Amino acid sequence: MRKRIFCAMILAMFVLSMTPNIGLAEERSSEDIWFEANKWVEKSLQYAHRQQYEDSKRFLERFSDLFNEVRMEDDRLTMTDLYVITHIYDEAKEAVISVKMDDSKRVEAITSLRLLTDVYITPGKPLWKEVEPTLNQLLQRMNDAAESEDWNTYQYELDEFIAAYDTVRPALNVDAEKGVFQALDASIAYLNENRSLSDRSRLTEDILPHVEKHLELIFSEEGQDVSDPSLIWVIISISGVIVVCLSYVGWKKYKGEKDRYRNRRRQR
Repeated sequence: MRKRIFCAMILAMFVLSMTPNIGLAEERSSEDIWFEANKWVEKSLQYAHRQQYEDSKRFLERFSDLFNEVRMEDDRLTMTDLYVITHIYDEAKEAVISVKMDDSKRVEAITSLRLLTDVYITPGKPLWKEVEPTLNQLLQRMNDAAESEDWNTYQYELDEFIAAYDTVRPALNVDAEKGVFQALDASIAYLNENRSLSDRSRLTEDILPHVEKHLELIFSEEGQDVSDPSLIWVIISISGVIVVCLSYVGWKKYKGEKDRYRNRRRQR
Protein backbone atom coordinates (compact mmCIF):
# COMPACT_ATOMS: atom_id res chain seq x y z
CA MET A 1 0.00 0.00 0.00
CA ARG A 2 2.76 2.40 0.96
CA LYS A 3 4.57 1.52 -2.24
CA ARG A 4 1.50 2.42 -4.29
CA ILE A 5 1.11 5.74 -2.48
CA PHE A 6 4.79 6.53 -2.99
CA CYS A 7 4.55 5.74 -6.70
CA ALA A 8 1.44 7.91 -6.99
CA MET A 9 3.27 10.81 -5.33
CA ILE A 10 6.23 10.45 -7.69
CA LEU A 11 3.88 10.36 -10.67
CA ALA A 12 2.03 13.45 -9.45
CA MET A 13 5.29 15.34 -8.95
CA PHE A 14 6.38 14.39 -12.45
CA VAL A 15 3.11 15.60 -13.97
CA LEU A 16 3.30 18.87 -12.06
CA SER A 17 6.88 19.43 -13.17
CA MET A 18 5.79 19.07 -16.79
CA THR A 19 2.82 21.44 -16.40
CA PRO A 20 3.36 25.16 -17.08
CA ASN A 21 3.08 27.35 -14.00
CA ILE A 22 -0.01 29.12 -15.20
CA GLY A 23 -0.98 31.91 -12.84
CA LEU A 24 2.01 31.38 -10.53
CA ALA A 25 4.18 33.98 -12.20
CA GLU A 26 2.47 36.94 -13.76
CA GLU A 27 3.90 37.88 -17.11
CA ARG A 28 4.82 41.54 -17.28
CA SER A 29 3.61 43.71 -20.12
CA SER A 30 5.95 45.98 -22.05
CA GLU A 31 4.20 48.92 -20.36
CA ASP A 32 5.14 47.55 -16.93
CA ILE A 33 8.74 47.03 -17.99
CA TRP A 34 8.98 50.52 -19.45
CA PHE A 35 7.58 51.98 -16.24
CA GLU A 36 10.25 50.26 -14.16
CA ALA A 37 13.00 51.13 -16.65
CA ASN A 38 12.01 54.78 -16.59
CA LYS A 39 12.04 54.69 -12.80
CA TRP A 40 15.73 53.74 -12.82
CA VAL A 41 16.59 56.50 -15.28
CA GLU A 42 14.83 58.96 -12.99
CA LYS A 43 16.85 57.62 -10.05
CA SER A 44 20.05 57.92 -12.07
CA LEU A 45 19.24 61.53 -12.88
CA GLN A 46 18.55 62.34 -9.23
CA TYR A 47 21.90 60.93 -8.13
CA ALA A 48 23.72 62.69 -10.96
CA HIS A 49 22.29 65.97 -9.66
CA ARG A 50 23.90 65.11 -6.32
CA GLN A 51 27.16 64.22 -8.10
CA GLN A 52 26.90 60.66 -6.78
CA TYR A 53 27.97 59.13 -10.05
CA GLU A 54 28.64 55.58 -8.88
CA ASP A 55 25.02 55.25 -7.78
CA SER A 56 23.89 57.00 -10.94
CA LYS A 57 25.83 54.46 -13.01
CA ARG A 58 24.33 51.57 -11.05
CA PHE A 59 20.79 52.74 -11.83
CA LEU A 60 21.65 53.18 -15.51
CA GLU A 61 22.82 49.58 -15.61
CA ARG A 62 19.47 48.47 -14.20
CA PHE A 63 17.80 50.39 -17.01
CA SER A 64 20.01 48.60 -19.53
CA ASP A 65 18.91 45.19 -18.23
CA LEU A 66 15.26 46.15 -18.52
CA PHE A 67 15.72 47.67 -21.96
CA ASN A 68 17.19 44.38 -23.18
CA GLU A 69 14.03 42.73 -21.87
CA VAL A 70 11.51 45.20 -23.26
CA ARG A 71 13.06 45.37 -26.72
CA MET A 72 11.86 41.80 -27.22
CA GLU A 73 8.35 42.56 -25.93
CA ASP A 74 7.44 45.98 -27.33
CA ASP A 75 6.44 45.70 -30.98
CA ARG A 76 6.25 49.50 -31.26
CA LEU A 77 10.03 49.75 -31.33
CA THR A 78 11.45 50.45 -34.77
CA MET A 79 15.07 50.26 -35.84
CA THR A 80 15.26 54.02 -35.33
CA ASP A 81 13.96 53.65 -31.77
CA LEU A 82 16.47 50.93 -30.96
CA TYR A 83 19.37 52.88 -32.44
CA VAL A 84 18.49 56.15 -30.71
CA ILE A 85 17.87 54.56 -27.30
CA THR A 86 21.09 52.54 -27.46
CA HIS A 87 23.12 55.55 -28.57
CA ILE A 88 21.73 57.90 -25.92
CA TYR A 89 22.15 55.25 -23.22
CA ASP A 90 25.81 54.85 -24.23
CA GLU A 91 26.29 58.62 -24.01
CA ALA A 92 24.68 58.72 -20.56
CA LYS A 93 26.82 55.81 -19.37
CA GLU A 94 29.94 57.52 -20.69
CA ALA A 95 28.93 60.74 -18.94
CA VAL A 96 28.63 59.19 -15.48
CA ILE A 97 32.07 57.55 -15.69
CA SER A 98 33.88 60.49 -17.30
CA VAL A 99 35.76 62.43 -14.63
CA LYS A 100 36.80 65.07 -17.17
CA MET A 101 33.26 66.02 -18.17
CA ASP A 102 31.59 69.02 -16.54
CA ASP A 103 28.86 68.15 -14.05
CA SER A 104 26.29 70.07 -16.08
CA LYS A 105 27.12 68.06 -19.21
CA ARG A 106 26.85 64.81 -17.28
CA VAL A 107 23.40 65.77 -16.04
CA GLU A 108 22.34 66.84 -19.53
CA ALA A 109 23.30 63.43 -20.94
CA ILE A 110 21.10 61.59 -18.45
CA THR A 111 18.32 64.15 -18.86
CA SER A 112 18.32 63.36 -22.56
CA LEU A 113 17.80 59.67 -21.78
CA ARG A 114 15.09 60.57 -19.26
CA LEU A 115 13.16 62.54 -21.89
CA LEU A 116 13.60 59.71 -24.37
CA THR A 117 12.40 56.84 -22.17
CA ASP A 118 9.41 58.87 -21.01
CA VAL A 119 8.06 58.75 -24.58
CA TYR A 120 7.27 55.04 -24.20
CA ILE A 121 5.30 55.39 -20.96
CA THR A 122 2.58 57.88 -21.82
CA PRO A 123 2.20 58.28 -25.59
CA GLY A 124 0.56 61.61 -26.34
CA LYS A 125 1.75 63.22 -23.11
CA PRO A 126 5.55 63.21 -23.37
CA LEU A 127 7.73 65.12 -20.97
CA TRP A 128 9.62 66.73 -23.86
CA LYS A 129 6.60 68.97 -24.47
CA GLU A 130 7.53 70.82 -21.28
CA VAL A 131 10.75 72.09 -22.86
CA GLU A 132 8.92 74.55 -25.11
CA PRO A 133 9.03 77.57 -22.72
CA THR A 134 12.78 77.17 -22.23
CA LEU A 135 13.56 76.95 -25.94
CA ASN A 136 11.30 79.91 -26.74
CA GLN A 137 12.91 81.99 -24.02
CA LEU A 138 16.40 81.24 -25.31
CA LEU A 139 15.36 81.98 -28.88
CA GLN A 140 13.93 85.33 -27.79
CA ARG A 141 17.20 86.20 -26.07
CA MET A 142 19.07 85.41 -29.26
CA ASN A 143 16.72 87.65 -31.20
CA ASP A 144 17.14 90.49 -28.67
CA ALA A 145 20.93 90.20 -28.86
CA ALA A 146 20.84 90.23 -32.67
CA GLU A 147 18.52 93.25 -32.67
CA SER A 148 21.00 95.19 -30.54
CA GLU A 149 23.95 93.72 -32.49
CA ASP A 150 25.47 92.39 -29.28
CA TRP A 151 27.22 89.50 -30.97
CA ASN A 152 29.04 88.18 -27.91
CA THR A 153 25.73 87.77 -26.09
CA TYR A 154 24.20 86.29 -29.23
CA GLN A 155 26.90 83.60 -29.37
CA TYR A 156 26.40 82.78 -25.70
CA GLU A 157 22.62 82.47 -26.06
CA LEU A 158 23.05 80.40 -29.21
CA ASP A 159 25.27 77.95 -27.30
CA GLU A 160 22.62 77.72 -24.57
CA PHE A 161 19.89 77.13 -27.15
CA ILE A 162 21.83 74.41 -28.98
CA ALA A 163 22.63 72.65 -25.69
CA ALA A 164 18.96 72.68 -24.69
CA TYR A 165 17.85 71.46 -28.11
CA ASP A 166 20.44 68.68 -28.17
CA THR A 167 19.06 67.45 -24.85
CA VAL A 168 15.53 67.06 -26.18
CA ARG A 169 16.45 66.11 -29.77
CA PRO A 170 16.53 62.29 -29.27
CA ALA A 171 12.99 62.31 -27.86
CA LEU A 172 11.80 64.43 -30.78
CA ASN A 173 13.50 62.08 -33.21
CA VAL A 174 11.44 59.08 -32.11
CA ASP A 175 8.20 60.77 -31.06
CA ALA A 176 7.50 63.88 -33.13
CA GLU A 177 5.95 63.79 -36.59
CA LYS A 178 8.87 62.91 -38.86
CA GLY A 179 8.50 65.70 -41.41
CA VAL A 180 8.05 68.37 -38.74
CA PHE A 181 11.08 67.11 -36.82
CA GLN A 182 13.28 67.03 -39.90
CA ALA A 183 12.29 70.59 -40.83
CA LEU A 184 13.05 71.85 -37.31
CA ASP A 185 16.32 69.92 -37.17
CA ALA A 186 17.45 71.33 -40.51
CA SER A 187 16.62 74.91 -39.51
CA ILE A 188 18.57 74.60 -36.24
CA ALA A 189 21.50 72.94 -38.01
CA TYR A 190 21.58 75.86 -40.46
CA LEU A 191 21.50 78.32 -37.57
CA ASN A 192 24.41 76.57 -35.87
CA GLU A 193 26.47 76.25 -39.04
CA ASN A 194 26.07 79.98 -39.71
CA ARG A 195 26.76 81.10 -36.15
CA SER A 196 29.35 83.62 -37.30
CA LEU A 197 26.72 85.48 -39.31
CA SER A 198 26.41 89.06 -38.04
CA ASP A 199 23.64 90.31 -40.30
CA ARG A 200 20.99 91.76 -37.99
CA SER A 201 18.18 92.02 -40.52
CA ARG A 202 18.71 88.54 -41.95
CA LEU A 203 18.79 86.95 -38.51
CA THR A 204 15.82 88.78 -37.02
CA GLU A 205 13.63 88.85 -40.13
CA ASP A 206 14.42 85.51 -41.74
CA ILE A 207 16.49 82.87 -39.94
CA LEU A 208 15.27 83.16 -36.33
CA PRO A 209 11.57 83.51 -37.30
CA HIS A 210 12.03 80.39 -39.43
CA VAL A 211 13.29 78.44 -36.40
CA GLU A 212 10.49 79.86 -34.25
CA LYS A 213 7.90 78.72 -36.80
CA HIS A 214 9.17 75.14 -36.75
CA LEU A 215 9.34 75.11 -32.96
CA GLU A 216 5.72 76.21 -32.84
CA LEU A 217 4.73 73.45 -35.25
CA ILE A 218 6.44 70.67 -33.33
CA PHE A 219 5.03 71.70 -29.96
CA SER A 220 1.52 72.38 -31.21
CA GLU A 221 0.82 68.77 -32.17
CA GLU A 222 -2.25 67.13 -30.61
CA GLY A 223 -1.91 65.62 -27.18
CA GLN A 224 0.26 68.25 -25.55
CA ASP A 225 0.48 67.91 -21.78
CA VAL A 226 -0.08 71.41 -20.42
CA SER A 227 1.19 72.09 -16.91
CA ASP A 228 0.73 75.23 -14.83
CA PRO A 229 3.20 77.73 -16.37
CA SER A 230 3.45 79.71 -13.15
CA LEU A 231 4.82 76.68 -11.31
CA ILE A 232 7.35 75.95 -14.03
CA TRP A 233 8.66 79.49 -14.34
CA VAL A 234 9.17 79.83 -10.60
CA ILE A 235 11.86 77.16 -10.68
CA ILE A 236 13.50 77.94 -14.02
CA SER A 237 16.68 79.88 -13.39
CA ILE A 238 17.31 83.17 -15.14
CA SER A 239 19.70 81.41 -17.51
CA GLY A 240 16.93 79.10 -18.72
CA VAL A 241 18.62 75.88 -17.64
CA ILE A 242 16.52 73.04 -18.99
CA VAL A 243 17.19 70.40 -16.35
CA VAL A 244 15.77 72.49 -13.50
CA CYS A 245 12.41 72.66 -15.21
CA LEU A 246 12.43 68.98 -16.12
CA SER A 247 13.41 67.85 -12.64
CA TYR A 248 10.25 69.41 -11.21
CA VAL A 249 7.87 68.53 -14.03
CA GLY A 250 9.36 65.06 -14.29
CA TRP A 251 8.82 64.47 -10.59
CA LYS A 252 5.16 65.51 -10.90
CA LYS A 253 4.64 63.25 -13.87
CA TYR A 254 6.51 60.32 -12.34
CA LYS A 255 4.39 60.55 -9.18
CA GLY A 256 1.20 60.59 -11.25
CA GLU A 257 2.31 57.62 -13.34
CA LYS A 258 3.28 55.71 -10.21
CA ASP A 259 -0.20 56.23 -8.74
CA ARG A 260 -1.86 55.13 -11.99
CA TYR A 261 0.40 52.09 -12.17
CA ARG A 262 -0.56 51.04 -8.64
CA ASN A 263 -4.26 51.47 -9.40
CA ARG A 264 -3.90 49.39 -12.55
CA ARG A 265 -2.18 46.60 -10.61
CA ARG A 266 -4.97 46.55 -8.01
CA GLN A 267 -7.61 46.18 -10.71
CA ARG A 268 -5.99 43.07 -12.19
